[in-house]
Amino acid sequence: MLGWEGRFEPVGCTGKSVVVVPLVRIEPEDRFLLVVRLADGTEVPFTLSGATRKEGEWPDQQVNVFLAPDTREELKDQLKTAREMRDGLMDDVRRFYREDTPDHALAKLLAAGASKQTPFKLLKKRVIKSEGEETTVRIYKGKAKAAVLFTVTNHDPSKPWNLLEARLVTIRPGENPEPYVFGDKKPFALRADRDEIAPGESGNVAVVVDRSAFTTENGNAELILEIYRKDGWRQAYVVLDERLTRQ
Repeated sequence: MLGWEGRFEPVGCTGKSVVVVPLVRIEPEDRFLLVVRLADGTEVPFTLSGATRKEGEWPDQQVNVFLAPDTREELKDQLKTAREMRDGLMDDVRRFYREDTPDHALAKLLAAGASKQTPFKLLKKRVIKSEGEETTVRIYKGKAKAAVLFTVTNHDPSKPWNLLEARLVTIRPGENPEPYVFGDKKPFALRADRDEIAPGESGNVAVVVDRSAFTTENGNAELILEIYRKDGWRQAYVVLDERLTRQ
């Protein structure tokens, strides 16, 4: 591969596989020529570039090559790819209908920085600093609902920040939320203003919680809201009280 020094690990060849591992972020405008020579001397050229990160476009994790495009194996691979795309689209449709709620609409406004267009009032604000990130947590109160806005600033020089998941669970009075809480899961609405936060940029993750989420068999309970980044590390958490849903 031409120009790989300092950008990629040495290209690895194992059996029928060629493995390319980047060492730094590859931009969409970057182009690298990779020529794979097969055992019979046939050369197959590839062009490597960075992912565009546009909605609906995803980087290639694996590329299967068939020199005879009409073979049974190639057709089976095409069918598998088509089915995976269909299943992915169906999942998106189901999620769209499941998340088409007023609470998700409010969360979207908060994530977009339009809190003044919501019925929420800012109650608390705090900043959490950690290695590579800075998270500003804003807690809002509202009529029959509470909300939290996490603003994450990515200070890592090369790695993007991605949200893995958010959790909302009950917490017993006096229970220490460190390092983990094993409570009953509660529903919530979540919206983020972007899929990932590039180095040097900031992004928002907004969560709206209905008053009913605080209700348990033993009365009202406190809830702990946690967000986790892609590597499984808990980015931030906040304890919520039912009184946030009163005005």
